[in-house]
Amino acid sequence: MSSEFEFEAVPPKIETAPDYGRRIRALMGAILIIGIAYTAAWFGLGKYIENKVRTIAENSGIGCTDPSAMGYPFRIGISCSKVSLAIETQSGKAIVEAANFRTAAQIYQPGLLIGEVDSPVTFTGINAAAMSIDFQSAMASVRASSALPSRFSINVISPEWKGLPTTVTADDFQVHMRKGDANLIEFAAFINSIKAGNAPLANLTFDAAIAGASRIEAAIENNGDVRQAILGSEGELRNLTLSFSDQGKLHISGPFTIGGDGLLSGKIAITIENGTALGPAVASLLKSFGTDIPAIGNMLAGAGEGTSNIAVTIQQGAASIGFIPLGQIPSL
Repeated sequence: MSSEFEFEAVPPKIETAPDYGRRIRALMGAILIIGIAYTAAWFGLGKYIENKVRTIAENSGIGCTDPSAMGYPFRIGISCSKVSLAIETQSGKAIVEAANFRTAAQIYQPGLLIGEVDSPVTFTGINAAAMSIDFQSAMASVRASSALPSRFSINVISPEWKGLPTTVTADDFQVHMRKGDANLIEFAAFINSIKAGNAPLANLTFDAAIAGASRIEAAIENNGDVRQAILGSEGELRNLTLSFSDQGKLHISGPFTIGGDGLLSGKIAITIENGTALGPAVASLLKSFGTDIPAIGNMLAGAGEGTSNIAVTIQQGAASIGFIPLGQIPSL
């Protein structure tokens, strides 16, 4: 008797093993293509930066000899076998030169630029003899958000100033700048353990702010006159302190304005601590830098051993204490 239903035999399903070899080859091929494209883009950008640096050098006071892109694969920057900066002032032209300048930024963080320069850095011009700074290391960082960096810092380790009447050394030298609130540009500087000739060990601290960040930034963007943009600005010297450990301290602060002619005006408060010891120390330090003004040391020493406060008025560059003139401050 035959069954009403007939069944067909179904062959067993045979599962094939994944072709991992082909997947790996495909992945390696994709990585290779991406790597070639990235390399081409990096060197293309590097060539653009080199040409841009050459253009800037031809149309400004900034010089970069033999610009070359560097940092492949994860950084990009520029190196110069020699770098120079020409600064025009009313007193003349000053030139700053150094060799082997290098700078680079991370590909994933191009707004943060790190730079380094080899010792020494030389300064010439403005009716002065050449001066140089030797150092162990000198590095700078720039956080660029627009034409005017949002932050800028320089850190020099073991600087040694040469070309002065006396060789001057320090443990370190720092300069900082940032765009603050209310259209301000803020500055700070520190020189620690200054040793100059027979002067006692000194420390210098500087903190100031100037208004007009947007005006200065516009001048930079348009290749304008930055000095002209600074003229007419108001600012504040928040803190200028020169201390000699147990041999006195000089503190200066106060608001100021920069006139259209570059001359300073303002009211400056000076605090003298232990002037008896401070006077000779300041006079010796100034003499090491080629400035021999005994009257300053005598004035500070005359303040005695306690704490004294002096109000100094500056009117169009002319500084005075009451009716006693102190001298003329050069224009910016």
